[in-house]
Amino acid sequence: MAAHPSARLVASRELLEREFDRYQAAAGEQISYGSAIAQWLAAQLPGTDIAQLGWGILAVTALLCPDSYPVLTSGKPQQKPAERWGERTSMILASRVGEALVESADQANGHSGHALEVGPELALFDMSGVYSEFTGLPSSSSPDAAPVDLRREFHQAMADGLGEIRQSLTDELPGADLTAIGWGLIGSGMCLLAQASKVAPPHRLRPGARRRGNFRASAMRSALFLAAVGDYLVNPMV
Repeated sequence: MAAHPSARLVASRELLEREFDRYQAAAGEQISYGSAIAQWLAAQLPGTDIAQLGWGILAVTALLCPDSYPVLTSGKPQQKPAERWGERTSMILASRVGEALVESADQANGHSGHALEVGPELALFDMSGVYSEFTGLPSSSSPDAAPVDLRREFHQAMADGLGEIRQSLTDELPGADLTAIGWGLIGSGMCLLAQASKVAPPHRLRPGARRRGNFRASAMRSALFLAAVGDYLVNPMV
């Protein structure tokens, strides 16, 4: 099925583009992570409508990018500037993956629309350790906590937010394959995890090792959160 993004989602894409331009200017360097991840995702999801996949990633990152929707750490919103910048950075970089997918689909002038296939590299991503990084979960302080329990607690703690994301995708991208978008978010989040550990914070946050550490830790945690959202979309009942 061809992608039919809502007018609001189209406007969100433009807003994310402006956010990226501002981030890149603040970082003082060229950022080009999105295209490589997009190409890899397209190869790992060969039966997927690439435009729809890209719009789905844009829809989720637009929803998660604002400061009003913080990553779960201790059950309270992050307040430190470095941490907020870290969260936003992962979502802005993830939006570039969506942008690259939409652009590549436009250039190809078509879409796949076949049955969903998941490539071996993407399927091998291990999500079992992701939920242990969210320290606000009831069992997160236990070193013996089972991944399935942490996953269930994450879904319970974030039920409203996860439901909002699912509903937003349904509203803003009618007929979208949410499972395919979920796999796209898993791949994007896990790939960006490595990039987030290396990306430089904006100039105004660079003085001090502690600020840099807070920025990178938050960016990495936010990338994991994106993957966890994808995991929920792929199989919300487990």
